[in-house]
Amino acid sequence: MLRRAITLLILLLMTQMAVSQDVDGDEGTNGDPIVDSLLREYARANSDTARLRLCYEIANQSNDIEIVTKYSKKGISLFDGNDSIMLARLYGFNGWALCYTEKYDSSIASYTQAIKIYEKMGQYGPMSTCYSNMSICYRGIDDYSNTWRCLYNSYKLAQQSGDTSYICISYDEITNTYLQNEMYVQAKEMAQRMFQLVQQSDDDAEKGNVALLLARTTHEDDTASIKNSIQWARLAESYFMNLDDPNIYHCTKITDTYCSLTWNYTFLYEHTGNKIFMDSAAYYLDVLINFTGNKNIPDADIWIHINSIYVKYHMQDYKGTLSELMVLQKKTQERNYTYYDDIIFEFFYKTYQKLGDYRNATHYLNLYKENSFKRIGVHAAMAAAAFDARTSIEQENEYLLSEKQLAIDELESARKHYRKTATAVVVGIAAILSIIIVIVLMLRHARKTNSILSMHKEEIKAQNEMILNEKEILADKHKRILQSMTYARRIQLATICGDHELRALFPDAMSCYRPRELVSGDWYLASSIGRKKILAVGGSARHGVPGALVCMMTINALKDTMGQLSAMSAVSPSAILRTLKSKLPAVARNVEA
Repeated sequence: MLRRAITLLILLLMTQMAVSQDVDGDEGTNGDPIVDSLLREYARANSDTARLRLCYEIANQSNDIEIVTKYSKKGISLFDGNDSIMLARLYGFNGWALCYTEKYDSSIASYTQAIKIYEKMGQYGPMSTCYSNMSICYRGIDDYSNTWRCLYNSYKLAQQSGDTSYICISYDEITNTYLQNEMYVQAKEMAQRMFQLVQQSDDDAEKGNVALLLARTTHEDDTASIKNSIQWARLAESYFMNLDDPNIYHCTKITDTYCSLTWNYTFLYEHTGNKIFMDSAAYYLDVLINFTGNKNIPDADIWIHINSIYVKYHMQDYKGTLSELMVLQKKTQERNYTYYDDIIFEFFYKTYQKLGDYRNATHYLNLYKENSFKRIGVHAAMAAAAFDARTSIEQENEYLLSEKQLAIDELESARKHYRKTATAVVVGIAAILSIIIVIVLMLRHARKTNSILSMHKEEIKAQNEMILNEKEILADKHKRILQSMTYARRIQLATICGDHELRALFPDAMSCYRPRELVSGDWYLASSIGRKKILAVGGSARHGVPGALVCMMTINALKDTMGQLSAMSAVSPSAILRTLKSKLPAVARNVEA
């Protein structure tokens, strides 16, 4: 029993040591405390389920390519069939790490497995991202037809997902592919479309990435274009600086931003000769070195050497430039990178020429030309593949546009029919309502008019009755006045001498007394005093009652005067008139009377 117990204990210790050895090579090498903690937790894990989860977390958190490759593979081997999304992401992590180490065929196989899983689950966005990353692998093995096929699939799936972030990732890789093949017009078009997409987004990383792409799409060799590129790069820098905890992808983009600023300030110095721009380039080179110093960013050292070459060459430090070129050439050869050969050969040629070493300058010039011819062939193949992909996209877009136009036409036709029907109904209802309103208004007007006419009729009737009453009153008054005037005529005629009295004094005389009205202001008087015969005729300027009154007063005064003068025996016309004037009252003495 003791021997069996010792044997089991030894086996347990050996297993633990094996697990510890499996992790010891990774612990502490990443420099990330979170990843180091996960590695230690993995060493203590006692079940495959826990190890699978930890493999996923390590691959997701780590920036170290080797660790990502190792633990993504372990996670795939430990998959228990429960969480398909986790398996697809592990294939994605593995594909990403293999692509960075230029194991393109293995990376494509890993991405293909991830796409199959996502396709079964209908995850269009992650499928789009996998196709974008696969295009990088195909580009690495010069398979340009598949490169554009992957980009086309990525574009379609991103549009199908409707997620702005996946659409931006697809546009990002398409733009980068255009840029790497100097297709600047297409690259700028894609970057501008991305910029419109992210305007309403709150993701500073997306905005910074788009601003960086717009900075990189400027290829015109003039001061204004370079300044415009710097503005976009500065905008990208401001967006990236807002990120609290940038991951490896964000750090790579920040590195690209500082590289862009360094190059553009160098180019601006080359165009203007202003030393301020060279100082700015040197400043951003220091920022780049400090930023990448404590981060495990893939190929960051390559970019530092390239930027150092640009800055030192334009600062006329040609020996320092040669030193940087030699280090860069050694590192690219060790990593089997051929993409940077153009830069290396060009600056070797320029630097040796500045130093007067024409033998080496000619050697590197020939290498540069030879490499350029190869690059021209690559660009031609890429352009042809891009043309095929764009043709497919345009054909599909034309079909979609025709379908869309057909649907729009049908919708417009239905709208027109509906509008006509609705218009006819509305016009009919409006006409009926108008007729009803007119009839109602006419009836109201007729009622109002009839009411007014009835009121006027009543008023006229009342006025007629009033007029009749007034007429009767006037007739009665007229009758009374006529009776009074008739009686007054009798009185007046009684005061005037009659025809017999006139003929008695003047036998040959005759009288014609015709008053204008019933009573008159005219009068005549015949009398005798002793032997004298008197005939007096007078009249008033007035007629009617006033004239009659004056007439009677005058006759009475005249009779009284003749009586007085007869007693005095002083009868004469002048005496009569004088005396009569004094006897008449004030009203009779009126000039008018």
